Amino acid sequence: MLSKKELVNLVLKKHNDLMDRYTQEHNEIGRHEGEFVEEIEREKRERSARHERKEVLEEKKKLLLYQAEMIQKRMFEALLQAETGETKEKLVKIERKLEEKYVNLKKTKNQTRVEMFFDEIKKELRELPENDKISRALNLIEIKFDGITASETELQSLSSVKTDETTRESRREIRGIGERKQWLERRIDRHKEALAHWENEQKNEEG
Repeated sequence: MLSKKELVNLVLKKHNDLMDRYTQEHNEIGRHEGEFVEEIEREKRERSARHERKEVLEEKKKLLLYQAEMIQKRMFEALLQAETGETKEKLVKIERKLEEKYVNLKKTKNQTRVEMFFDEIKKELRELPENDKISRALNLIEIKFDGITASETELQSLSSVKTDETTRESRREIRGIGERKQWLERRIDRHKEALAHWENEQKNEEG
């Protein structure tokens, strides 16, 4: 039969073992909690970067369209100064058609319609008299249009990124870890109190 001192030692060992086990688990899930928090913060940073990039791309699209329109406007100014009669009248009609297309182009948000307007504008521009200056201007306008298309493609790619579900999952994990940590902390505190009580019993027994 065990003596009281031996029983006290067994109880102390039991409480110490449980406290060590709970403390180890508490520390381990705390590290996991930190990983989930960092994941959420990383996604916040990435979401902010995507938002900023989208704003830049929207402004870039507007700038490229404005530049294309200005190249076209200067080109027509030069052409109209150089031409007379029926040729000039034809140029005026083409310019008016193009101005209307640019107005509609600025209004639409549908990329399919944007591409349709690009094709229509390029078709109208090909009706112009051919010379080196016009060819360079048309080439520059096409480059601006290509830049707008590339910006829109990147915008669509950025918009398709889905992180909300990952963030929600990380938050659920953090809540679960938080509940488990609280439970472990309560158990550790109880075992500490029990240890203090039995350590006093041990001292009394030895005294």
